[in-house]
Amino acid sequence: MAFAAPMSIVLHGCGGDTTSSAPTTAPVVTTTGSASNSSTSTVAATTTTVAPTPEPPAVPASNLSLPWDSATAVQNLNAMYMGFNETDDESPLGVTISMAGQANLDSTFNDNLFCSPLMNTECYKGQADCRMSAALFNHRVVSSNDHFAPAMSRPVGYVFNPVLTEKYFGKCSYIWDGASSNDLNNGCGAGAPGLAECSNPLSAFNDLCNADGTPPHTCTRTDPEVNGRLCKSNPQFSSETYGSVDPPEQQADATCFYEMPALVYGDYTETNHFRDSLKQRIAFQGNDTSKQSEWNEVVIDNRLLIPQLRANATNTILAFVCIPTEALPNACEIATNMRDEFLTAYHVTGIPVVKIDNTLNFTESGGPFVPVETRSIIA
Repeated sequence: MAFAAPMSIVLHGCGGDTTSSAPTTAPVVTTTGSASNSSTSTVAATTTTVAPTPEPPAVPASNLSLPWDSATAVQNLNAMYMGFNETDDESPLGVTISMAGQANLDSTFNDNLFCSPLMNTECYKGQADCRMSAALFNHRVVSSNDHFAPAMSRPVGYVFNPVLTEKYFGKCSYIWDGASSNDLNNGCGAGAPGLAECSNPLSAFNDLCNADGTPPHTCTRTDPEVNGRLCKSNPQFSSETYGSVDPPEQQADATCFYEMPALVYGDYTETNHFRDSLKQRIAFQGNDTSKQSEWNEVVIDNRLLIPQLRANATNTILAFVCIPTEALPNACEIATNMRDEFLTAYHVTGIPVVKIDNTLNFTESGGPFVPVETRSIIA
Protein backbone atom coordinates (compact mmCIF):
# COMPACT_ATOMS: atom_id res chain seq x y z
CA MET A 1 0.00 0.00 0.00
CA ALA A 2 1.25 3.48 -0.83
CA PHE A 3 0.04 6.62 0.85
CA ALA A 4 2.05 9.45 -0.66
CA ALA A 5 4.09 10.29 -3.70
CA PRO A 6 6.24 13.31 -4.39
CA MET A 7 4.74 16.09 -6.43
CA SER A 8 6.62 16.21 -9.70
CA ILE A 9 6.71 19.63 -11.33
CA VAL A 10 6.37 19.31 -15.08
CA LEU A 11 6.05 22.48 -17.09
CA HIS A 12 4.76 21.03 -20.32
CA GLY A 13 1.89 18.61 -20.63
CA CYS A 14 -1.71 18.01 -21.41
CA GLY A 15 -3.80 19.94 -19.21
CA GLY A 16 -6.17 21.97 -17.03
CA ASP A 17 -8.98 21.84 -14.53
CA THR A 18 -11.37 24.68 -13.75
CA THR A 19 -12.34 24.36 -10.09
CA SER A 20 -12.96 28.00 -9.05
CA SER A 21 -16.03 30.09 -9.70
CA ALA A 22 -15.78 33.69 -10.90
CA PRO A 23 -14.57 36.13 -8.24
CA THR A 24 -17.26 37.91 -6.28
CA THR A 25 -16.98 41.42 -4.81
CA ALA A 26 -18.26 42.56 -1.44
CA PRO A 27 -18.04 46.00 0.22
CA VAL A 28 -15.72 46.36 3.20
CA VAL A 29 -16.46 49.25 5.57
CA THR A 30 -13.45 50.91 7.20
CA THR A 31 -13.51 53.56 9.94
CA THR A 32 -10.91 56.29 10.34
CA GLY A 33 -10.39 59.05 12.99
CA SER A 34 -11.36 59.19 16.66
CA ALA A 35 -14.59 57.87 18.11
CA SER A 36 -15.98 61.42 18.28
CA ASN A 37 -14.86 62.43 14.82
CA SER A 38 -14.85 59.41 12.57
CA SER A 39 -15.54 58.91 8.92
CA THR A 40 -16.38 55.82 6.98
CA SER A 41 -15.51 54.71 3.48
CA THR A 42 -16.50 51.74 1.42
CA VAL A 43 -13.76 49.78 -0.39
CA ALA A 44 -14.46 46.98 -2.84
CA ALA A 45 -12.69 43.74 -1.83
CA THR A 46 -12.45 40.68 -4.01
CA THR A 47 -12.92 37.17 -2.70
CA THR A 48 -12.79 33.92 -4.61
CA THR A 49 -15.20 31.11 -3.97
CA VAL A 50 -13.60 27.72 -4.62
CA ALA A 51 -15.90 24.90 -5.60
CA PRO A 52 -15.60 21.86 -3.30
CA THR A 53 -13.78 18.85 -4.69
CA PRO A 54 -16.37 16.28 -5.80
CA GLU A 55 -16.52 13.08 -3.81
CA PRO A 56 -15.05 10.25 -5.90
CA PRO A 57 -17.01 7.04 -6.38
CA ALA A 58 -16.19 4.00 -4.29
CA VAL A 59 -13.18 2.12 -5.66
CA PRO A 60 -14.49 -1.18 -7.06
CA ALA A 61 -13.15 -4.41 -5.63
CA SER A 62 -10.63 -6.16 -7.85
CA ASN A 63 -10.56 -9.95 -8.22
CA LEU A 64 -6.88 -9.84 -9.21
CA SER A 65 -4.33 -11.25 -6.78
CA LEU A 66 -1.66 -8.55 -6.81
CA PRO A 67 1.15 -7.75 -7.13
CA TRP A 68 2.26 -10.22 -9.78
CA ASP A 69 5.72 -11.65 -10.23
CA SER A 70 7.12 -11.69 -13.76
CA ALA A 71 5.98 -15.21 -14.64
CA THR A 72 2.44 -14.61 -13.34
CA ALA A 73 2.27 -11.30 -15.20
CA VAL A 74 3.24 -12.95 -18.49
CA GLN A 75 0.65 -15.69 -18.01
CA ASN A 76 -2.19 -13.36 -17.00
CA LEU A 77 -1.50 -10.65 -19.59
CA ASN A 78 -1.46 -13.25 -22.38
CA ALA A 79 -4.73 -14.70 -21.06
CA MET A 80 -6.30 -11.23 -21.06
CA TYR A 81 -4.93 -10.49 -24.52
CA MET A 82 -6.10 -13.73 -26.12
CA GLY A 83 -9.31 -14.15 -24.12
CA PHE A 84 -11.60 -11.62 -25.78
CA ASN A 85 -14.62 -13.14 -27.56
CA GLU A 86 -17.18 -10.78 -29.05
CA THR A 87 -19.93 -13.39 -28.52
CA ASP A 88 -19.18 -13.73 -24.79
CA ASP A 89 -19.80 -10.64 -22.66
CA GLU A 90 -18.00 -12.28 -19.73
CA SER A 91 -14.74 -12.56 -21.65
CA PRO A 92 -11.87 -10.16 -20.85
CA LEU A 93 -11.68 -7.12 -23.12
CA GLY A 94 -7.91 -7.19 -23.39
CA VAL A 95 -4.99 -5.23 -21.94
CA THR A 96 -5.22 -1.45 -21.51
CA ILE A 97 -1.80 0.18 -21.88
CA SER A 98 -0.64 3.77 -22.04
CA MET A 99 2.54 4.09 -24.07
CA ALA A 100 4.78 6.72 -22.50
CA GLY A 101 5.36 9.89 -24.49
CA GLN A 102 8.39 10.70 -22.32
CA ALA A 103 10.59 7.61 -22.40
CA ASN A 104 14.36 7.71 -22.09
CA LEU A 105 16.84 6.53 -19.47
CA ASP A 106 16.11 9.59 -17.30
CA SER A 107 12.31 9.64 -17.72
CA THR A 108 10.02 9.00 -14.77
CA PHE A 109 6.43 7.83 -14.66
CA ASN A 110 5.38 11.22 -13.29
CA ASP A 111 6.95 12.91 -16.33
CA ASN A 112 3.98 11.42 -18.21
CA LEU A 113 1.36 12.45 -15.66
CA PHE A 114 -0.31 15.80 -16.37
CA CYS A 115 -2.91 17.42 -14.14
CA SER A 116 -2.51 21.01 -13.00
CA PRO A 117 -4.39 20.78 -9.66
CA LEU A 118 -2.63 17.59 -8.57
CA MET A 119 0.79 17.66 -10.26
CA ASN A 120 1.47 21.43 -10.60
CA THR A 121 1.75 21.02 -14.37
CA GLU A 122 0.99 23.92 -16.69
CA CYS A 123 -0.90 24.44 -19.91
CA TYR A 124 0.77 23.09 -23.05
CA LYS A 125 -0.59 24.26 -26.40
CA GLY A 126 -4.05 24.54 -24.86
CA GLN A 127 -4.35 20.76 -24.59
CA ALA A 128 -6.88 19.00 -22.37
CA ASP A 129 -5.82 18.67 -18.73
CA CYS A 130 -5.93 15.68 -16.36
CA ARG A 131 -6.17 13.30 -19.31
CA MET A 132 -4.30 10.02 -19.69
CA SER A 133 -4.55 8.51 -23.16
CA ALA A 134 -4.30 4.73 -23.45
CA ALA A 135 -5.27 1.99 -25.89
CA LEU A 136 -6.90 -1.41 -25.60
CA PHE A 137 -4.85 -4.26 -27.06
CA ASN A 138 -6.10 -7.77 -27.76
CA HIS A 139 -5.76 -10.42 -30.45
CA ARG A 140 -8.47 -8.74 -32.57
CA VAL A 141 -7.48 -5.08 -32.47
CA VAL A 142 -4.22 -3.11 -32.78
CA SER A 143 -2.69 -6.19 -34.35
CA SER A 144 -1.19 -6.98 -37.73
CA ASN A 145 -1.23 -10.42 -39.31
CA ASP A 146 -1.42 -12.14 -35.90
CA HIS A 147 1.32 -9.94 -34.43
CA PHE A 148 1.10 -7.21 -31.79
CA ALA A 149 1.07 -3.73 -33.37
CA PRO A 150 2.72 -1.08 -31.14
CA ALA A 151 0.72 2.12 -30.63
CA MET A 152 2.44 5.20 -32.03
CA SER A 153 5.74 3.25 -32.22
CA ARG A 154 6.45 4.03 -28.56
CA PRO A 155 8.75 1.57 -26.75
CA VAL A 156 7.65 1.79 -23.09
CA GLY A 157 4.26 1.67 -21.41
CA TYR A 158 2.30 0.71 -18.30
CA VAL A 159 -0.66 -1.64 -17.88
CA PHE A 160 -3.76 -0.46 -15.99
CA ASN A 161 -5.92 -2.62 -13.77
CA PRO A 162 -8.85 -3.57 -16.07
CA VAL A 163 -11.41 -3.41 -13.26
CA LEU A 164 -10.46 0.17 -12.39
CA THR A 165 -10.30 1.15 -16.06
CA GLU A 166 -13.74 -0.21 -16.87
CA LYS A 167 -15.52 0.67 -13.63
CA TYR A 168 -13.72 3.62 -12.06
CA PHE A 169 -11.34 6.04 -13.81
CA GLY A 170 -12.17 5.32 -17.47
CA LYS A 171 -13.87 8.39 -19.06
CA CYS A 172 -14.63 7.27 -22.60
CA SER A 173 -13.47 5.05 -25.43
CA TYR A 174 -12.97 5.73 -29.13
CA ILE A 175 -13.23 3.07 -31.85
CA TRP A 176 -10.15 4.50 -33.53
CA ASP A 177 -7.62 7.10 -32.39
CA GLY A 178 -9.78 9.86 -30.93
CA ALA A 179 -7.09 12.55 -31.30
CA SER A 180 -8.51 13.79 -28.01
CA SER A 181 -5.76 16.15 -26.88
CA ASN A 182 -7.71 19.24 -27.98
CA ASP A 183 -11.16 17.99 -26.99
CA LEU A 184 -13.28 19.50 -24.24
CA ASN A 185 -14.35 17.59 -21.13
CA ASN A 186 -10.74 16.47 -20.64
CA GLY A 187 -10.62 14.55 -23.90
CA CYS A 188 -14.20 13.27 -24.05
CA GLY A 189 -16.08 16.04 -25.81
CA ALA A 190 -16.22 18.14 -28.94
CA GLY A 191 -13.11 19.84 -30.21
CA ALA A 192 -12.37 23.13 -28.46
CA PRO A 193 -13.09 26.22 -30.61
CA GLY A 194 -10.35 28.55 -31.72
CA LEU A 195 -6.62 28.06 -31.80
CA ALA A 196 -4.98 25.22 -29.88
CA GLU A 197 -2.88 27.45 -27.67
CA CYS A 198 -2.83 28.47 -24.03
CA SER A 199 -3.83 32.08 -24.76
CA ASN A 200 -7.21 30.88 -26.06
CA PRO A 201 -9.69 31.22 -23.14
CA LEU A 202 -11.87 28.53 -24.72
CA SER A 203 -9.02 26.05 -25.21
CA ALA A 204 -9.43 22.43 -24.16
CA PHE A 205 -7.21 23.17 -21.16
CA ASN A 206 -9.86 25.47 -19.68
CA ASP A 207 -12.73 23.04 -20.42
CA LEU A 208 -15.42 25.66 -20.97
CA CYS A 209 -18.62 24.87 -22.87
CA ASN A 210 -20.98 27.48 -24.36
CA ALA A 211 -22.28 26.03 -27.63
CA ASP A 212 -25.87 26.28 -26.31
CA GLY A 213 -25.56 30.07 -25.97
CA THR A 214 -24.99 30.12 -22.22
CA PRO A 215 -21.95 31.93 -20.75
CA PRO A 216 -18.78 29.80 -20.82
CA HIS A 217 -18.88 27.29 -17.97
CA THR A 218 -17.17 24.07 -16.98
CA CYS A 219 -18.55 21.39 -19.29
CA THR A 220 -21.34 19.21 -17.93
CA ARG A 221 -23.09 16.04 -19.06
CA THR A 222 -25.96 17.96 -20.67
CA ASP A 223 -23.84 20.31 -22.75
CA PRO A 224 -24.03 19.63 -26.49
CA GLU A 225 -20.22 19.51 -26.59
CA VAL A 226 -20.46 16.37 -24.42
CA ASN A 227 -23.92 14.83 -24.83
CA GLY A 228 -23.96 15.63 -28.53
CA ARG A 229 -20.75 13.67 -29.23
CA LEU A 230 -21.87 10.29 -27.86
CA CYS A 231 -21.74 7.48 -30.39
CA LYS A 232 -25.08 5.99 -31.32
CA SER A 233 -25.80 2.54 -29.91
CA ASN A 234 -26.12 -0.45 -32.24
CA PRO A 235 -29.00 -2.79 -31.32
CA GLN A 236 -26.90 -5.65 -32.64
CA PHE A 237 -24.48 -5.13 -29.74
CA SER A 238 -26.51 -3.45 -27.00
CA SER A 239 -30.04 -3.55 -25.59
CA GLU A 240 -29.60 0.09 -24.46
CA THR A 241 -30.44 3.07 -26.64
CA TYR A 242 -27.99 5.93 -26.37
CA GLY A 243 -26.05 8.52 -28.36
CA SER A 244 -26.82 10.47 -31.52
CA VAL A 245 -23.66 10.28 -33.65
CA ASP A 246 -23.09 7.49 -36.16
CA PRO A 247 -19.89 5.66 -35.16
CA PRO A 248 -16.99 6.23 -37.60
CA GLU A 249 -16.48 3.33 -39.97
CA GLN A 250 -12.82 4.22 -40.44
CA GLN A 251 -10.13 6.36 -38.87
CA ALA A 252 -10.66 9.28 -41.27
CA ASP A 253 -14.35 9.71 -40.35
CA ALA A 254 -15.61 12.20 -37.76
CA THR A 255 -15.11 10.92 -34.23
CA CYS A 256 -17.55 10.22 -31.45
CA PHE A 257 -16.99 8.42 -28.15
CA TYR A 258 -18.57 5.76 -25.95
CA GLU A 259 -19.38 6.62 -22.35
CA MET A 260 -17.54 5.12 -19.38
CA PRO A 261 -18.14 5.72 -15.63
CA ALA A 262 -15.93 8.82 -15.22
CA LEU A 263 -17.19 10.64 -18.33
CA VAL A 264 -17.93 13.81 -16.34
CA TYR A 265 -15.78 14.58 -13.31
CA GLY A 266 -17.89 14.65 -10.16
CA ASP A 267 -20.96 13.23 -11.93
CA TYR A 268 -20.04 9.56 -11.88
CA THR A 269 -22.22 6.72 -13.13
CA GLU A 270 -21.98 2.97 -13.63
CA THR A 271 -22.40 3.37 -17.39
CA ASN A 272 -19.81 1.43 -19.35
CA HIS A 273 -20.12 1.10 -23.12
CA PHE A 274 -16.48 0.06 -23.57
CA ARG A 275 -17.43 -3.44 -24.79
CA ASP A 276 -19.96 -2.00 -27.23
CA SER A 277 -17.24 0.17 -28.78
CA LEU A 278 -14.97 -2.84 -29.19
CA LYS A 279 -17.70 -4.90 -30.85
CA GLN A 280 -18.47 -2.04 -33.23
CA ARG A 281 -14.77 -1.65 -34.04
CA ILE A 282 -14.45 -5.32 -34.94
CA ALA A 283 -17.58 -5.17 -37.09
CA PHE A 284 -16.19 -2.19 -39.02
CA GLN A 285 -12.69 -3.56 -39.50
CA GLY A 286 -13.73 -7.06 -40.56
CA ASN A 287 -10.75 -8.82 -42.11
CA ASP A 288 -9.12 -5.59 -43.31
CA THR A 289 -5.58 -5.90 -41.94
CA SER A 290 -4.91 -2.17 -42.34
CA LYS A 291 -7.89 -1.37 -40.10
CA GLN A 292 -6.95 -4.08 -37.60
CA SER A 293 -3.61 -2.38 -36.94
CA GLU A 294 -5.16 1.05 -36.28
CA TRP A 295 -4.91 2.39 -32.75
CA ASN A 296 -8.01 2.85 -30.59
CA GLU A 297 -8.16 5.19 -27.61
CA VAL A 298 -9.26 4.96 -24.00
CA VAL A 299 -9.25 8.21 -21.99
CA ILE A 300 -8.54 7.95 -18.26
CA ASP A 301 -9.28 10.76 -15.79
CA ASN A 302 -6.09 11.64 -13.90
CA ARG A 303 -8.14 13.26 -11.11
CA LEU A 304 -9.19 9.74 -10.16
CA LEU A 305 -6.05 7.92 -11.32
CA ILE A 306 -3.55 10.00 -9.32
CA PRO A 307 -5.22 9.66 -5.88
CA GLN A 308 -5.64 5.95 -6.55
CA LEU A 309 -1.94 5.63 -7.39
CA ARG A 310 -1.06 7.37 -4.13
CA ALA A 311 -3.40 5.14 -2.16
CA ASN A 312 -2.67 1.77 -3.78
CA ALA A 313 -0.19 1.84 -6.65
CA THR A 314 0.17 -1.94 -7.00
CA ASN A 315 -3.58 -2.30 -7.51
CA THR A 316 -3.51 0.38 -10.20
CA ILE A 317 -0.46 -0.34 -12.41
CA LEU A 318 -0.13 -4.08 -13.04
CA ALA A 319 3.13 -4.02 -15.01
CA PHE A 320 5.52 -1.89 -17.04
CA VAL A 321 6.07 -3.10 -20.61
CA CYS A 322 8.82 -2.65 -23.16
CA ILE A 323 8.99 -3.21 -26.93
CA PRO A 324 12.63 -3.33 -28.08
CA THR A 325 13.23 -2.28 -31.65
CA GLU A 326 16.22 -1.96 -33.91
CA ALA A 327 16.12 1.79 -33.34
CA LEU A 328 15.77 1.42 -29.56
CA PRO A 329 17.23 -1.92 -28.43
CA ASN A 330 17.46 -0.79 -24.79
CA ALA A 331 13.69 -0.25 -24.38
CA CYS A 332 13.55 -2.80 -21.54
CA GLU A 333 16.32 -0.97 -19.71
CA ILE A 334 14.33 2.26 -20.00
CA ALA A 335 11.17 0.50 -18.76
CA THR A 336 13.08 -1.03 -15.84
CA ASN A 337 14.51 2.34 -14.82
CA MET A 338 11.04 3.88 -14.97
CA ARG A 339 9.56 1.01 -12.98
CA ASP A 340 12.29 1.24 -10.33
CA GLU A 341 11.74 4.99 -9.95
CA PHE A 342 7.98 4.37 -9.71
CA LEU A 343 8.46 1.86 -6.89
CA THR A 344 10.56 4.36 -4.96
CA ALA A 345 8.25 7.31 -5.58
CA TYR A 346 5.09 5.43 -4.58
CA HIS A 347 6.72 3.37 -1.80
CA VAL A 348 5.70 -0.03 -3.15
CA THR A 349 7.37 -3.24 -4.34
CA GLY A 350 6.60 -6.04 -6.72
CA ILE A 351 5.48 -4.50 -10.03
CA PRO A 352 7.14 -6.46 -12.86
CA VAL A 353 8.58 -5.41 -16.21
CA VAL A 354 7.31 -7.53 -19.12
CA LYS A 355 8.49 -7.56 -22.71
CA ILE A 356 6.10 -7.39 -25.66
CA ASP A 357 7.54 -9.39 -28.54
CA ASN A 358 5.91 -8.13 -31.73
CA THR A 359 7.89 -10.64 -33.79
CA LEU A 360 5.85 -13.52 -32.34
CA ASN A 361 2.80 -14.94 -34.07
CA PHE A 362 0.50 -14.83 -31.05
CA THR A 363 -1.79 -17.56 -32.39
CA GLU A 364 1.18 -19.91 -32.12
CA SER A 365 2.85 -18.54 -28.98
CA GLY A 366 -0.33 -17.96 -26.96
CA GLY A 367 0.25 -14.21 -26.73
CA PRO A 368 2.87 -11.50 -27.25
CA PHE A 369 3.95 -11.02 -23.61
CA VAL A 370 7.23 -12.69 -22.62
CA PRO A 371 9.72 -12.37 -19.74
CA VAL A 372 12.44 -9.77 -20.02
CA GLU A 373 15.80 -11.43 -20.62
CA THR A 374 18.23 -10.45 -17.89
CA ARG A 375 20.96 -9.84 -20.45
CA SER A 376 18.80 -7.18 -22.15
CA ILE A 377 18.94 -4.97 -19.07
CA ILE A 378 22.18 -3.05 -18.70
CA ALA A 379 23.01 -2.19 -15.10
